[in-house]
Amino acid sequence: MSMNGSEYGGGLGSAAGQTIPRTDADGKTRSVRDTPSSNRRNAAIAGIVLGLIPLLSVVGLIVSVVALRGYRRAGETGGLAIAGIVVSAVVLAAFVVAVSGVLS
Repeated sequence: MSMNGSEYGGGLGSAAGQTIPRTDADGKTRSVRDTPSSNRRNAAIAGIVLGLIPLLSVVGLIVSVVALRGYRRAGETGGLAIAGIVVSAVVLAAFVVAVSGVLS
């Protein structure tokens, strides 16, 4: 038995990008990448990244709201999704103000 923690999917012996099998309450084995929580987290991060791009901030806002709904259904707080909503809204508002200033 190794003492580096690799049998738990972490520690010194795990490779980057390694999938870690987990068993759900219903008995299904899933990898960490295949879990619903990682999908929500990925959507929330995508919402933040898209929200930083002025022309895509509306898309970032929508993706973040969808991620937040997923977090709420799972009974989680969804801090990353909330951050995506805030970032997208601020960038969108600044973009609208900048464009309206240029057009007038």
